[in-house]
Amino acid sequence: MPQPYSRIILVLLLLHTVALGQTNETVGSVVVIELTNGDSLSGTVISSDDQTLVLQHAVLGTLEIPRSSLAPVTLSTPNGLWEGSFTTSVNGARGNADNGNRRFSLDLTRENKKTLDTVTTLLRQATSDGDKTEDRFHGEIRREWLLAPSPWSPFVQGSVQFDEFTDWDRRLGVTGGVGYEILASEKERLVARGGLGVRQEEGGEKDGWAPEMLLGIDWDRTLDERQRWGAHLDLFPNLEDSDDYRAVSGVFYETLLGLSTTWSLKAGVDHFYDAEPGDAKHPWDYNYYLGLGFRF
Repeated sequence: MPQPYSRIILVLLLLHTVALGQTNETVGSVVVIELTNGDSLSGTVISSDDQTLVLQHAVLGTLEIPRSSLAPVTLSTPNGLWEGSFTTSVNGARGNADNGNRRFSLDLTRENKKTLDTVTTLLRQATSDGDKTEDRFHGEIRREWLLAPSPWSPFVQGSVQFDEFTDWDRRLGVTGGVGYEILASEKERLVARGGLGVRQEEGGEKDGWAPEMLLGIDWDRTLDERQRWGAHLDLFPNLEDSDDYRAVSGVFYETLLGLSTTWSLKAGVDHFYDAEPGDAKHPWDYNYYLGLGFRF
């Protein structure tokens, strides 16, 4: 077995081992649930399946709660703790053709009453007949300061990109600005952002720093206990060159494989655009994927 694929299989086995001990309602964990009548309950999980959730309540004792009595968003993560998801998709061919494609993504969020932190990472690699045809990494971290009940939220974010098949080798970006919460509920959040910053490129014709603007929008909607979907778009115009701009966007759909598991299927599209990609390069780069992942 080729070495890259043996490493991927090893990683998947390790992730499976970790995930076996994780569920949305892990036995022994303390959870907060919301009922369809608007009431909230907290307790320790005794058991959980697709039909019933059994809790040990400090005052009411043992409670057997039918799934039909739970509101669509049933669990809340304690303030200040990280939660997120990891997704991987791998495909390839051997024989007359020798191709392979790999995609790994990790998304993290941490929220309390004052701040919201998000981390996103994406690694894409591809080979054709033994030759590397794609090797891209994109990472971004953002902190928002929540000013509830105001819809405004100042933010600062940083990003890093590596790409072996572009005119540049590395690109760094730092941006600060303000966001506006257009929609905000337990099921849905829509935020528009604007700001100013700088970027640095290395290994290409435009080495050095350049000022740029950020215009962005993020949307995330929970459909029910298992399903959610969302989209994002960040546009970065170069303030020194109106013909030079870049964009990072994507859309996804994710569904859990069951109510008492963290394993999920995730499908989506990644999109990167560079108005000045260099000689013989496409300005746009799409990646369609269907992958296996888990939430934690």
